[in-house]
Amino acid sequence: MQPIFFSSRLVCIALVIAAGPNAAPVHAEAVEEVLLCGYRVPLSAEWRWELLQNDAELLVLRSQERAGGRSPLAAQWLLSCQPNAERTSRVGEIRSDARERGHSVHQLTERTLDREIEAALFSRTRVHEGRRVKSIEAYFATRELEYRLFALPLRAADGQIPARAYVQLMRELDGMLDAGSFAGTVEATIRESEYRLRLYIAGTVLALAGLAAAWFAIRVVLRTDRRKPSIDDS
Repeated sequence: MQPIFFSSRLVCIALVIAAGPNAAPVHAEAVEEVLLCGYRVPLSAEWRWELLQNDAELLVLRSQERAGGRSPLAAQWLLSCQPNAERTSRVGEIRSDARERGHSVHQLTERTLDREIEAALFSRTRVHEGRRVKSIEAYFATRELEYRLFALPLRAADGQIPARAYVQLMRELDGMLDAGSFAGTVEATIRESEYRLRLYIAGTVLALAGLAAAWFAIRVVLRTDRRKPSIDDS
């Protein structure tokens, strides 16, 4: 997991929270579906969606409930992809990666997406500039790319985050993973822990093979020495 990736995302998170629910985007496009590095995500009709930023490796969206009464829930979404340098999946390392950065992970569940790609869905709490920031997140990876999806509730008019926000966003992100699909050909990858296990087994096998070869060479040398005639024999 690249530290620079998380630091750049933290900057985005801080800006989102500082903006508040009433900050009007300069350029916003109403959308019903987005495409992120070949991963197609239909967006729920229960929300109004606006695309605020559309880069090759980062999409920023804002959503608002259509039927939220006087205080509809609003959220900002960061959908990002990056090259998978390790060619493995870190689904099994979500908690340990978070602990290394002083973050807390809650409600972690693992699931399978389109094309049998493994994914993790969870909530994360981190402290940034003295403030506790909680997000709903998903992570998955193919052999070529890593994907991270963030959902961040925006504060209501009273400056508070609605109590139901995290439950709703967890449900919405889970629905995104259900509806999402890959365009074109993708290749599933093994977990980082499985890769390390395979590497350990391969190293052990090679070490044992080396010891066996060395023992065989020593035995050959000893047998050769025994067969040589001594000076006394001549």
